Amino acid sequence: MNNWANKPQGKPLIIRGARHIGKSWSVLNLGNAYFKGNFIEINLEKNPSLYKIFKQDFIPSRIVKDLELILNIGIEAGKTLLFIN
Repeated sequence: MNNWANKPQGKPLIIRGARHIGKSWSVLNLGNAYFKGNFIEINLEKNPSLYKIFKQDFIPSRIVKDLELILNIGIEAGKTLLFIN
């Protein structure tokens, strides 16, 4: 994950694994270490109404725009870590 964070490509990182083994904890620590002040966690389990954003299509620019509007936040390409959980 550290190697991914140090690369400027901005590609998504998909983390898969069993439940309760530290995946979210690892991403939270990564956010605090590399993206200070620019870390946004979208928890779809706690905010099921946000599912509608992802049902329409998977166009990143539209998803980011919708998240910014609904959550009243700024997401800056290359500087904001967006963690969809």
